[in-house]
Amino acid sequence: MPELSPASIINSVERVPLCPPGLTLVPEYLSPSVESRLATYFREEASQHWIRLSNRRVILYGLHFVSNGSGHRCYTRVIPDLIRQLAEQLVADGYQNQVANHILVNEYRVGQGIMPHEDGPAFLPNAAIISLLSGTVLDFYSKELTARSKPVASVYLPPRSLCMITEEAYTSYLHGIAERNADEGVPRSDRISLTFRYTAQLPEATREAAANEAPQAELLSHSSKEKRILQFLQRRK
Repeated sequence: MPELSPASIINSVERVPLCPPGLTLVPEYLSPSVESRLATYFREEASQHWIRLSNRRVILYGLHFVSNGSGHRCYTRVIPDLIRQLAEQLVADGYQNQVANHILVNEYRVGQGIMPHEDGPAFLPNAAIISLLSGTVLDFYSKELTARSKPVASVYLPPRSLCMITEEAYTSYLHGIAERNADEGVPRSDRISLTFRYTAQLPEATREAAANEAPQAELLSHSSKEKRILQFLQRRK
C-alpha cells in the first residue's frame, strides 16, 4: 500500500491564500518512495500506454466516453493496482466521496503547459491533482473572454503534493499551466501529474454499456480514437 499521508492531515490542510473557494493544497501528500515507484511505473511498465499530443503526453485510465453521430460509446482501460490504491486513499482520507473512475496522467517536459480550460460537466466538481518529480504553478482565470489575459490567482504545486479543485474553484474558473522553463526563478524539470475524477453524467445507454464492458476492461488502441475521447472530455473555452 502506498505510504500516503495519514487521514489526520485533513485537519491541518494548508489553505492557499487569495485563491478561489474550494482550492486546497496538501504538501508532501506522497512520500518520496511512493513518488519514485509511480515515476518508475510510468516510465517503464506503462511506457506503451502513453498517447502523444501536440504539447505533452497523456495516459487515460478508467472510464471514458465519446459521442458520435449515433449516440455515445464507453471505453475502459484497466486501472493499475498502484493507481487504484491512490484513488481509494483519496476517499479514505476524505478528499473525495467516490473512488475515481476516470484518471488522467499528464507528462509535461520542461517548458510545456496546458491552456486555460475547465474540466466540464461530465465530472463531479471535485478534481484531485497529484504532482510528481517537479513543481509547477497552476493559474486560475476568469471565464470572461475579456479577462483571460492574466490569471486572477496562482498557486505553486510542489512535487508530491495534492491539490484539490472543488466548489467555486472548479465551477467558476478556468485553470491552466503557462509554457515556461521556470516559475519565479525556480527552474522546472520534467513533471508527471495524476488527475482523479468521477464521471457521473453519462447518458443511461452509456452507463449500461460501461457496466457491461467494465469486467472485460476493453483496452483502447493507441489511435485517433483515444485522442477524440480526450478532446471530448477536455473541452477548452
